[in-house]
Amino acid sequence: MTRAKNRGHSARQPFHIVPWDSDFLEAVLQLALRLTRNRPGDAVLVFPHGRPRRHLIDRLRNAPGVPKPCLLPQMYTVQELFTRIRAEREQRPPQTVGLLDRVGLLLECVTDLASPGTPLCEALTAGGQRHFFPWGARLSALLEDCFSQGLRPDDLTHMEGQVAPFAASLLENLGRIHERYTLALMERGWSTPGFDAFRAVDGLEGTPSCLEGRTVIIAGFAALNGTEERLFEHLWRHCGADICLHTDAAVARMGQERVHWTCEDHVRWLTSWRAEAELLHAPRAFKPRVSFCEGYDLHSQLHELGTLLQNTEDLSSTAVVLPDTGLLMPVLHHLPTKAVNISMGYPLVRSTLFRLLETLMRLQETRGSNGQYHWRECIDLIRHPYLKMLEVEGTRPLPEVFHMVEDRLRGGTRFADLATVMEEALAETDVAPGTQDLCRTLLDLCLSRWERASTPAALADAVGFLCAVLLERGGDLWERFPIDAECLFRLMQRVIPALRESELAATAFPQDVLFTILRETVRAERVPFEADPIGGLQVLGMLESRLLTFRRVIVLDATDDRLPGAPPNDPLLPDSLRPQVGLPDARRRERITAHNFHRLLAGAEEVNLLWQAGVERSGLLDDKKARSRFVEEMLWHEERAAGRLFRPGEGPLGTVTCTVRPFESTPRHILKTDAVRDALARFFERPVSPSRLDAYLTCPFRFYHEHLCRLAPPDEVIEGEDPAAVGTLLHEALNRFYAPWRGIEVTRDRLDPEMLERHFRQSLHESGLADRFPADALAMLETAGPERLRRFLARQPDRTVVLHLEEAFTADVEVDGRTRRLGGRLDRVDRRGEGAVVLDYKTGSLRTVRPDVWEDHGLWERVRTWEPAADRPLTGQDEGSREDLLDELARRMPSVQLPCYIHLYGQATGEDVHDAAWVELRDSGDERPLFGDRCDEDVRDEAISRHIPDLMRFLLRHMELAPAFMPRHGRHCDWCSCRKLCRV
Repeated sequence: MTRAKNRGHSARQPFHIVPWDSDFLEAVLQLALRLTRNRPGDAVLVFPHGRPRRHLIDRLRNAPGVPKPCLLPQMYTVQELFTRIRAEREQRPPQTVGLLDRVGLLLECVTDLASPGTPLCEALTAGGQRHFFPWGARLSALLEDCFSQGLRPDDLTHMEGQVAPFAASLLENLGRIHERYTLALMERGWSTPGFDAFRAVDGLEGTPSCLEGRTVIIAGFAALNGTEERLFEHLWRHCGADICLHTDAAVARMGQERVHWTCEDHVRWLTSWRAEAELLHAPRAFKPRVSFCEGYDLHSQLHELGTLLQNTEDLSSTAVVLPDTGLLMPVLHHLPTKAVNISMGYPLVRSTLFRLLETLMRLQETRGSNGQYHWRECIDLIRHPYLKMLEVEGTRPLPEVFHMVEDRLRGGTRFADLATVMEEALAETDVAPGTQDLCRTLLDLCLSRWERASTPAALADAVGFLCAVLLERGGDLWERFPIDAECLFRLMQRVIPALRESELAATAFPQDVLFTILRETVRAERVPFEADPIGGLQVLGMLESRLLTFRRVIVLDATDDRLPGAPPNDPLLPDSLRPQVGLPDARRRERITAHNFHRLLAGAEEVNLLWQAGVERSGLLDDKKARSRFVEEMLWHEERAAGRLFRPGEGPLGTVTCTVRPFESTPRHILKTDAVRDALARFFERPVSPSRLDAYLTCPFRFYHEHLCRLAPPDEVIEGEDPAAVGTLLHEALNRFYAPWRGIEVTRDRLDPEMLERHFRQSLHESGLADRFPADALAMLETAGPERLRRFLARQPDRTVVLHLEEAFTADVEVDGRTRRLGGRLDRVDRRGEGAVVLDYKTGSLRTVRPDVWEDHGLWERVRTWEPAADRPLTGQDEGSREDLLDELARRMPSVQLPCYIHLYGQATGEDVHDAAWVELRDSGDERPLFGDRCDEDVRDEAISRHIPDLMRFLLRHMELAPAFMPRHGRHCDWCSCRKLCRV
């Protein structure tokens, strides 16, 4: 062993330095055996966390030269030691309380300090409990940090403008709040982890009885907070404790060579204590083999991880390290072996169980004023896998019932009475009474109890009853999914008691505060997983890897937002203000993370670092991932050694590549088989509407799916403005307005805009849109609707006679010796000047007909003489090389509704039809005629008497005789429900 003396020689025990390329726990064990002369029961070991305890027991079991049986060393975490010392000094064990009790106590302390007229009193009076709880949770965390650092903070004045007003009033009284809070904790016999440390080192003298006569070894600390430093220095100076560090070997030779920057805290530690350092053994001088791999997303990293593990014969002493615990589930699904040991804490807030609780809370938070529930939240509830997997007499009948409930919800309104919808679904299904009882029980557990909950205890009961049903009815669910079972156990054993047994359990809170309490309580819980056995392939977090050594280390998702990670956003005391209180800032936390990272890699023989460089979509902005600054540092060292910069794919810098080949996409068509022709025959049994002719003209392929197969687009509740409903509303208002004028000549000056507006508002009231539309959409409709109608009236002709309103007409068309019937409802028909004019109200976009189409005699000759053989072939290299006649018509005549209305009315009544027009209600209220005044009368007459009947006949013949339903591509594909079906 080598020993280096620091300035100011001390006779205390030297610090023992274990080079960080060596196995630290083995070195600590050997040190303990040497200091106790192979009597490990005489040793007390203090670690930063409890994970080394089990590893040391396993090593001691197999240690040669240790007589068996033997006593195990007493092993404490530093927090356990603080609690033990405090309990010994105060002669009574304090009661550790949770967040809810701490916030309640802080509310009492702040209320006592809030003198009338002070900013704190005004802020507290304005917000009350609703305003205080989220700030109280942050204040509790701030005071906990102060306790851990051994600080008695002062009041922070003049914080206005740097933090929120309420936060400024709390910081202005921070010192007094700390003093009052400390006294209140002592009076009640309460404690927190930080307060235990604070009390343990306050006036510490002599040797704690739990350490009397024992060999004390303090091992594995990277950096110390205030209370840890005071305790350890006392034990080192007055109790003969040994300090053992896992760090850069250069720390033992300070001044002789440069120390790694992440180990500078150890240098400052030695310097401030004027301590010596000895190297337990020489470093291995072995540099691990490091490879870097950049992926484009998480899946590419998981693919590379699977490849690395499959190519490794021996997975013993292999660690997959996850900087983000949210990666645990996807990693487990991609591991090549199921014999894996998990050593990490999984956040309960990320579990499927909490997703169910979050859905139940959102159901209450988004309830309508009438007490009904938002349809999307209802669907999220019935789609949750835990509910669908509940059993009744060994079967799982709920998916069928829930499917019917979802159909009803999607076809309903924005807010629904889920109990009524459930009863309607049960009435339509033949389910057993036990299933009906279970559905009603779930409604009570998921809705009624959460509606009534007003206190933390009532909320705990609601969660507890739900857990009981999940356990009772879950069948083998919890055996098949052990991680979910652990989450359920944690919820029942930690979260529910924390709500039910707190001092504020019976205190009534507003619902939003109550749900905030539940969310914060769950967020503080982690589901612990302990490796068993402790060898083999290990999956663990970065914190869980501290002090452990592995032969091979694979770090996944080593991006800068994970390593070191973004500093937490604290609105009470931002990171820039923490040094003013004496608290460490983000740079200190980053240095500790960096030390853990480099220590872990230094002890490995092979290291694989993987990260993603793709764009992550979050919130309003797209953020491109960047590799961790720690990885950047290591790569820079590799590049400096090579004397050049590495490009992706060069040297140790690998990439995950994905060969993307374009799919050979060809149009798909539907051949008219016998079954298709039968469906078409059934279709012709009913009158063919102009809208269906339009649908066929736009895209025969879509027409086939929607009108022959009746594959309707999925029902969705329209939550914003509903154009179809607005169109129906305006149609109804205009129909009511013009009804008294039917058959009477009316002049424009007799059309009263005020009367039309009254009809509009009456139709709006009766339509129910006021309950379905959001407030902003409803306000826009109430303002824009009357204005559009006024513009419409201002553009009406000077004189007109309203002949028909919302009337249906039919007409027969002879097609190859067979009679086909057209049928449709006309919005309005007027008599003006030389004949009838058919009007069609439009609130959407208009698809106008090009005027030159009526004079293209070649086109109409092809329409009259069309035969299927004249079209393009279905197969062959020249497919699509020439334009089909239907395609040409669709391009030049995007809609045939107005021509079809002219034909319908003329054939049904025998009257002369002069024109037809769209009425543009969306904007100006103008009429857009099919022909217009500029059209030559001969052209108009020929179009109405010859071209339009030929057009109707052609569309019906093409629909029946074309060999296939072909897709037609265009802008309509953007909103087509069949767009994924027409190409293969």
